[in-house]
Amino acid sequence: MTKLTIVLVMLTFSSLWAQKQSTTLWESGNAFLVHCDESNPQWIALHWDTANRAAQLNACALWLTGFRQGVELLQQLRPPKSPSAAEARANKEDAQFLEKQYGIKPNLEFNLENICIAEDITNDQLRLVVIRWMKDNPTKLTQHGAFLAYAALQSAYPCKSTP
Repeated sequence: MTKLTIVLVMLTFSSLWAQKQSTTLWESGNAFLVHCDESNPQWIALHWDTANRAAQLNACALWLTGFRQGVELLQQLRPPKSPSAAEARANKEDAQFLEKQYGIKPNLEFNLENICIAEDITNDQLRLVVIRWMKDNPTKLTQHGAFLAYAALQSAYPCKSTP
């Protein structure tokens, strides 16, 4: 009985510690891996029961659904030309504002070419692509999760250029 009590106390404290360390899944690549990578030890500690696991994977899927729809909408609205000098200056000012106001500093080196994701690609497949890219690029994991997800999807699903 004493061993059972000790195990229950340890599980309770480890669970409370894991919850205290929790952040939003898009905050960084590290946070995305904690919340969406089933093989991550922190994910296992946070989601030890079946219902909690399903709910968390659903949260990841919903975030990726919104992210995917946002990217697709952006691609429809974005002009296909390179920005003018004034637009480039405005983009730089926007980036400075995001850094000052929200602490978001996207210093990833990637272009904003379109992403072409086939309609039959599931959100779970997207989740696995993003996880794989993040694991392959561990030095970038402190960056905002949305920037990393964009880079991952751009790498996996580039648009084919037409001659």
